[in-house]
Amino acid sequence: MDAKIINTGISDKQRRCLYAVFQKMGYDTDARHSFIYAWTNKRTESMKELDSDEAQLMIDRLNGLLSALKERRRNDELDLLRKRVLAVMYEYMDNNLIFTQQREEYAKGIAVKATKDLVSTGDVNRDFNRISGGDLSRIYNEFYKRNHIKLVQDKLEFGMVKTKDNENT
Repeated sequence: MDAKIINTGISDKQRRCLYAVFQKMGYDTDARHSFIYAWTNKRTESMKELDSDEAQLMIDRLNGLLSALKERRRNDELDLLRKRVLAVMYEYMDNNLIFTQQREEYAKGIAVKATKDLVSTGDVNRDFNRISGGDLSRIYNEFYKRNHIKLVQDKLEFGMVKTKDNENT
């Protein structure tokens, strides 16, 4: 007599895991049902009708997609931070009358030098892209403050801000 391996239905643990993954991906009920329908080649929309192997494969694939989505979002956030750092560096350069043909490379070089723990490879573009999100935020805030202080100093110097000294004049 041949022993048959009978695949059981989806377990409670798998069902909870699928609900959690779908929720993290932002799928509502209709989207979840549509995904399951497509996944099972139009056999079912319901998680209850999945077998344990199907459910596990779906969990693994969705977790892979979720990881890729998180990585893409993280990279997008880092790109935005890099753009903000460059903008504040350009403002810093303008405020300090630093003019150069390689404006972007110079700005990236300033940011790399402002990063304490980064070991330079000699390639400014690669080094700039290796700066962590925390360091990018710190550099942005530091240079934003410097730019703001310079602006206030310039306004004081040219009498554009009222102080006790120039109030009566």
